[in-house]
Amino acid sequence: MLSEHVSITQSFQGPLPPPGALAKYNEAFPGCAERIVAMAERQVVHRQMLESNALDGKLTAERRGQVLGFALALTAIIGGGVLIAFDKDASGLTAIVSALAGLVTVFVYGRRKDAEERREKRADFASPQLRLPYDETVSEPEASSRANDRSAPG
Repeated sequence: MLSEHVSITQSFQGPLPPPGALAKYNEAFPGCAERIVAMAERQVVHRQMLESNALDGKLTAERRGQVLGFALALTAIIGGGVLIAFDKDASGLTAIVSALAGLVTVFVYGRRKDAEERREKRADFASPQLRLPYDETVSEPEASSRANDRSAPG
């Protein structure tokens, strides 16, 4: 006697189960599908609120840093000007140049860091892990190897 055991496993990702599973939840417990959808909607709103708060906090901190940096640089430049006015040319020039060098350094570092973050994000979107399982954009070598795998007797 020949017997064959077949096992089927289903899984899903995301906040909501597939429609068929939602319908079965509703059969088992009337109104359950609506409750699951409402729960997912609340979670999305909550996550968006947290992301918005985090972004607002980051922008506020950046603005505060810019204002304080400007105030510090302005104080150093004015102080350098005052030192030059009182015949302390070397000290005054040092204060002015160091303040300007600090500003330039912070500006250049910030630009490089932003550019690096943008490159990382672009690389994440180009990652093969983000492709859908049924993505039709398969390169030619992969497509030909798949065709060979299908035609090989197994």
